[in-house]
Formats: sequence, structure tokens, C-alpha cells
Amino acid sequence: MTVTNASLAELQTMLALRRVPLFRDLDPEDLQRLAMVTEDCWYPPGTALMTEGELGDDLVIVIEGSVRVVLRADDGSNRLVRRCGPGEHIGELAVLRGRPRAATVVAEDTGVRGLVLGGAGLKAILRERPEAAMAMLATLAERIGTQ
Repeated sequence: MTVTNASLAELQTMLALRRVPLFRDLDPEDLQRLAMVTEDCWYPPGTALMTEGELGDDLVIVIEGSVRVVLRADDGSNRLVRRCGPGEHIGELAVLRGRPRAATVVAEDTGVRGLVLGGAGLKAILRERPEAAMAMLATLAERIGTQ
């Protein structure tokens, strides 16, 4: 059997998705489906992956590097909300609520490699796989509990 670069990249994406708590319990077929609709992106240091107030319809899963999530204060300064690293996802609130981004997300010093999953793909997997929906609820509840 010959493994092409495309199928090798898909396999690597599936393995990366498997390490994300949100997708950990999904069947290989579901992971493959997700892998086919994600885009592997690189964000240089200091690049905004998402900007507070802008409309967005995608979620980013951090594969390498880290990001800082900041909120704009009334005086124009930025307040650090949290940092996210490999295996964490960001941007799901804008997708689920259909509203503008709640915060700005910036790639830190080493830059960030992320898998970008469009809102339609995310919503489909949450509708079809209750365990993924429960995992996302647990993640969101944990974030709320630490803020």
C-alpha cells in the first residue's frame, strides 16, 4: 500500500485531533471526516488569529505554540484573560452563538500552528456526536469556572 503525502497529512491531522479533549472519544471515521475539512495554518508571532468584535465562523485548535486571549478595556488597554497551548481550542463561542468574537487572540513568541475548522463542520459533528458536544460543554464550563 502506498501512502501519499495527502493521506499522510490527513493521518497526522487525525492524530493531532485525537489529542484534543473535544475530539478524543470520536470514532476514527469521524476524525477522518474532520481532518478532511480542517486547514493547517501558521500564524507568525504577534499575529491576531481572531479580533474582538469581528464576525467569525471558525474554531482554531492550537497544535504548536501558544496564544494569549485578551479583552479590550474601556481605556483602550488589553487585559489578559488566559493563555492557550497545544490541544486547546479557541473561537467556538462565535461559532456557536453566531455573534462577533468576544476577545482578541494573538500568537505568542514562537508563533502558532493551528488547525482551522469551519463553523459548519463543527456544528455538524456536535449535532451528530453527543460525546463531542458534551466534551465542548465541559471545556466551556471549566473556562467559566476559572474566570
